[in-house]
Amino acid sequence: VTEREFRRLAETLGGHVAATVRGHRRHVTLVYLASPDHEAEFAAVARPRRVTISVRVDADPAWQRFARICPRGVELQSMDDFGVLGRLLEEGDDGTSERVIEHTVSGVPDAASAGFLASVEQLGVSIDYLPRLSGDLARTAVITHDAVPSDVTPIAWAVRGIAERFDGTYGGWDCEVVTAGRPPDRPSAPSRRRDRDEPNER
Repeated sequence: VTEREFRRLAETLGGHVAATVRGHRRHVTLVYLASPDHEAEFAAVARPRRVTISVRVDADPAWQRFARICPRGVELQSMDDFGVLGRLLEEGDDGTSERVIEHTVSGVPDAASAGFLASVEQLGVSIDYLPRLSGDLARTAVITHDAVPSDVTPIAWAVRGIAERFDGTYGGWDCEVVTAGRPPDRPSAPSRRRDRDEPNER
């Protein structure tokens, strides 16, 4: 809740949250603003009981502090995944039910698609393609597997790495919202692969 309020306040003031570092008992949020005159506003942000907020204002025109603590690699992927999980929880998801997770990858050149397919299938997931739209130079791959949303990062990071290795772009992942007491609307699809020579119609 507090982190979300920090983001809202930063956006209202024309700034942005540049990085977040979470520890067992300490949570550090780095906010960049055009003016240093908003210390009291951040100190007054709504927070849970027994949580204290300490605000320090520093000049960092060269973004040196950001360079030291900014997330990289799998840490950045984990933050992206945490954002998706947060949206699911806001929509009423129970956060614990296994369901079908869908990742998208676009832009893999046709000449590299065989290697891309082989590498993705080694992850034990299913892969299909969306129909190629007019003018598209490459199709969009949809990679699916069963997982609890909080456990997606290892596969997401692996899929991203494979996509980038074959000159593609990882588009993130999504899934249906599953509320408490209600199972997912659809079961996991069996392993499937659409070969490149098959028609692009589903």
